[in-house]
Amino acid sequence: VDRRLFAADQRTGLAGLEDWPVAERHARRLLALGARAPLGALPGELDGVLGPLVGAGLVARRGPTVQATDWVLVPVLSGHLLTRTPPGYPGADGAGGRAYLGRDSLRLGAALPPASGRGVLDLGAGCGVQGLLAMGGAASATLVDVEPDSLRMAAWNAALNRVRHPVRILEGDLYAPVAGEWFDLDVTLPPY
Repeated sequence: VDRRLFAADQRTGLAGLEDWPVAERHARRLLALGARAPLGALPGELDGVLGPLVGAGLVARRGPTVQATDWVLVPVLSGHLLTRTPPGYPGADGAGGRAYLGRDSLRLGAALPPASGRGVLDLGAGCGVQGLLAMGGAASATLVDVEPDSLRMAAWNAALNRVRHPVRILEGDLYAPVAGEWFDLDVTLPPY
């Protein structure tokens, strides 16, 4: 994991980007750090992506620049996850804990046992790192969270990563949405 993605504040994360090629620098500003990026300096690969991102409300155009509204795209495990802008970054609305992906989530994901052929419950799923990316080869994964915004982000992440195992995304408190169901593996990272 690139430590700059988890810098305490956006200014620290932006430090050192001046040595990157221009297009990569501005793509990183927009996607990984939530900072404004000039439209003309973004890589050509993003041309077809910006319209849908604006339409989904994930990116806002501001004159000759674009900026992520309240999310960042983080390379994680074997894929990429949309997650809330970390607390302390400009634009974070104080709800960063709802679906923010922290080092604790990554450590848990890396430490999980193999899920091959197993039914998995991700309780308090947030943006879905455990149930979507840490569960390669699972027979199925059920993601439960009380926050609708987190579940919407988990659904986007399932599509973004073309998750191969069947995924159910349920809104509710703790085990209520899956009462009476059995799973081979339950995973949760208690709220901080």
